[in-house]
Amino acid sequence: MKPSTNSPGNPTVNSLVNTAMALTDFRTETTLSIKKIVEYYIQFFKKTNRDTTDLIPVLSEKFKFSGPLGVFTSRDAFLADIKKNALSITDIKIHHILVEGQHASALYDVYSSDPAVKKLLLSEWFNVENNQIVSVFSVYDATDVKDLFSQI
Repeated sequence: MKPSTNSPGNPTVNSLVNTAMALTDFRTETTLSIKKIVEYYIQFFKKTNRDTTDLIPVLSEKFKFSGPLGVFTSRDAFLADIKKNALSITDIKIHHILVEGQHASALYDVYSSDPAVKKLLLSEWFNVENNQIVSVFSVYDATDVKDLFSQI
């Protein structure tokens, strides 16, 4: 399956722009859709300029992450790691996001320009409180990713 292109008429790009615009006033909104918060978090990794400060408004100070490549018990540790170990992501295709209460589950594909990792299917579980992600539990086959990062 070929990833979508980034053109102005592309619905995926338009959706990302709309989500980013909705999050621009993040601190003034009283309630944001948990789905929009999760979409913003996922689509962040597609940015070519990954300024991790862009994630701070959606990540709680109590943020925790657990996945195949590591466990992070603080927001700062997670942000430092994604800054130095990010894949070259060319596209993301979200298949579905389910929300129940303050919990969400997302299933999506990540496309990469790295030859060792062309496509990953990820499943992530989110806990969101007060419009911020408190925890993420990520599941995917990390065999190729571990090999790639071991070469860095």
